[in-house]
Amino acid sequence: MGSNNYRNGSHWGPTSQFIRNPNVNDLDELFTEIDSDIIIYGHDHSPSYIEGNKVYINPGALGCPGEDKNIARAGILNLNDNVTYQQLNLEYNVQDVIDKIEKINYPAKDIIKKMFYGVK
Repeated sequence: MGSNNYRNGSHWGPTSQFIRNPNVNDLDELFTEIDSDIIIYGHDHSPSYIEGNKVYINPGALGCPGEDKNIARAGILNLNDNVTYQQLNLEYNVQDVIDKIEKINYPAKDIIKKMFYGVK
């Protein structure tokens, strides 16, 4: 396997345009210079597992429910003898989270509730 490269970012195309639901060609081009066999990326919160020149994993958004109002997305990547990936879609009570954000007066709570939970 290649070296470990840890980056936080989006999948932006060559023209600095956000690529929604990138295909294998988009991902191969985007990550061509990254020396790694497995790329974990995100930002659009749509889970996917795509094999191309590398393995591309977008686990989705943990706690940002989007269209599925009560699902937290995550994944388990096992790098032991056999490399495996398991996508997780876990139900949770979104209203409890929103109530706790309000109760503790979380910084930027109104923006967070609007952007991540659709609260107006």
